[in-house]
Amino acid sequence: MIKKYLKFFIILITTCVVFYLLFRQIDLDSVWNIILHANIWWLLATFSVILTYPIFGALRWRIILNSMGFNLKFWKAFKIVMAAWSLSSVTPSKAGDLIRANPIKNSVPISKTAGSILIERVFDVLLLLILALIGGIVYNNAIVISIMAAGLVAVFLFFILAKNINKIKLPIKDKHKEKLN
Repeated sequence: MIKKYLKFFIILITTCVVFYLLFRQIDLDSVWNIILHANIWWLLATFSVILTYPIFGALRWRIILNSMGFNLKFWKAFKIVMAAWSLSSVTPSKAGDLIRANPIKNSVPISKTAGSILIERVFDVLLLLILALIGGIVYNNAIVISIMAAGLVAVFLFFILAKNINKIKLPIKDKHKEKLN
């Protein structure tokens, strides 16, 4: 019982320290002033898009896991995505996504969950590259077009490599092959 409370207080103190470090250099008055003078329609549009992210994220994750042969109900996927979203929002490495493996570890192997999350991130990068490429074309920016085109080629090479990964023979010694099988 004491261990449970100790863990809670450690997490609470760590969270408070992280938020303090994040917000100590932000002038909250100027942020509030910017929000008050912003176009309300752009704010509503932004919040509408932000609020749909967890819904579409849960749907996408559910579809990926279902395609891998694991049945995950939408509501469970949504609750897990929402729980992980808060941590992903404040960590620079999207570490909250890795937390998603824990609640379903009894029904989906962690390696499969990690793979599904990796695929999601690759699709995110692919979409961002496509949108940036469209922006580069619209604004006729050759540098953006070149970088985004190279990024798209890299993503497609990733998919080709991932598809053929079983055909690649790695130089693994025989004594280690037993552990892999």
